[in-house]
Amino acid sequence: MNKKEIPEEFKIDHLFELAVWGNLDRFKDTELILLKGQLYLETTMSIVLERFEVKEIDNKSFYKKMKELEKLKFSDLKDWKIILSSLHYINFLRNKLAHDFRYKSAAEDLSEWADKIRDNLEGTKYSNYTKRTKIVHAFSTLSNHILALSYHINKNKKAVS
Repeated sequence: MNKKEIPEEFKIDHLFELAVWGNLDRFKDTELILLKGQLYLETTMSIVLERFEVKEIDNKSFYKKMKELEKLKFSDLKDWKIILSSLHYINFLRNKLAHDFRYKSAAEDLSEWADKIRDNLEGTKYSNYTKRTKIVHAFSTLSNHILALSYHINKNKKAVS
């Protein structure tokens, strides 16, 4: 969706992408980027769910918010499959990091995930790419595409393509 097609009430959303990038870019540790990045994605999902007037989302987990997004039926949208699979994979990695003390390959797994995001979703490039900054950019790009789901609200607060 180009910027001309963005509804007026959502024109400020592009600043969120920059904010996610700026906040994550200060971290050097990949595992911390994963943990903080997942929190930014969860916040982004909450914003979209609130825009669709989904009730009682404050105490829902990342996974349950993903499930609520799925109920909104974005399956006709071009980027939906990559958005959803990316959210599932980040949740998987975060759970692996949190519950498997032997897990050592967060940087490699996140790098592969970031390549998938970069190859499939358009995002703003704020700095030169390194292994770490590719991951940071992937979180900011994904957050922007999640917010863009809001642009498909009709007056009955249902998703439309």
